[in-house]
Amino acid sequence: MEPLHHISRPAWIVRVIGFAILLGAASFLWRYGIAPLPDLLEPGMLTVGNLLGTLIIFTLALGMAVLGWVMAFMRQDTLIDPGRGRVRKVRDFYVHRREQSWPVGEFDGVVVLWHANRGNEHTRYYWTVYLRHESQALLHVELFEREGHAEKFAAHVGGVLGVPVEAAGEMEWHERHGKPAMKRL
Repeated sequence: MEPLHHISRPAWIVRVIGFAILLGAASFLWRYGIAPLPDLLEPGMLTVGNLLGTLIIFTLALGMAVLGWVMAFMRQDTLIDPGRGRVRKVRDFYVHRREQSWPVGEFDGVVVLWHANRGNEHTRYYWTVYLRHESQALLHVELFEREGHAEKFAAHVGGVLGVPVEAAGEMEWHERHGKPAMKRL
């Protein structure tokens, strides 16, 4: 059977914000961390307070850069391969990769959960497709903004794995299975 390979990236707005944070980190580092360094070498300027301040500036810039990098470049790859009997989840940050793998037989269903984001003016609905592990933990596969796309994708995943597809609201899921069942793999 043909493996199902699905790559998920953050929404375009998250990526744009990530690039903006990266640019802000570089600007912050240059303006407050690197440009003032020659002034620190002048007599009487090399004090513990100035060194500590410079260290704090570098730490803040590094934190901003890491956050921006994750937002801009993270991608999540899910490979469902019944032929090899594995489900693989890879989080790739281009400089670091984290991979997890499970036997296909440990998953006993596909779950589509919808949830609502209530705003001041209107409510937006989202549908998330999960693989249900035998321990009742859920493995996130993809998030959709349209119900039809989520149901079609979930039916395809269920067909590839040969498992049933279940749809419910997140609140309904909590009532039936309890909060501990919402733990994620």
